Amino acid sequence: MSQSKSAEISAERRFVSERELAPIVGRQVRTLQKDRLLGNGPFPFYRVAGSIRYDLAECLEIVRKTRAGGKDFAA
Repeated sequence: MSQSKSAEISAERRFVSERELAPIVGRQVRTLQKDRLLGNGPFPFYRVAGSIRYDLAECLEIVRKTRAGGKDFAA
């Protein structure tokens, strides 16, 4: 893979820790951990160099898809 292609891929995705993700998705860190360990959480995760990371775009898409009501407003 060329160096420019590698930089392009990393620029498209942002991986965050449990502590960073928790307030964004409205869950406690401990809840994210339990969901992950029990295999029943909605958010996919990645093991990177011994730590757990979440793709922020994937998690936000899951939150968007599970929206229950309200209206869409055009910007």
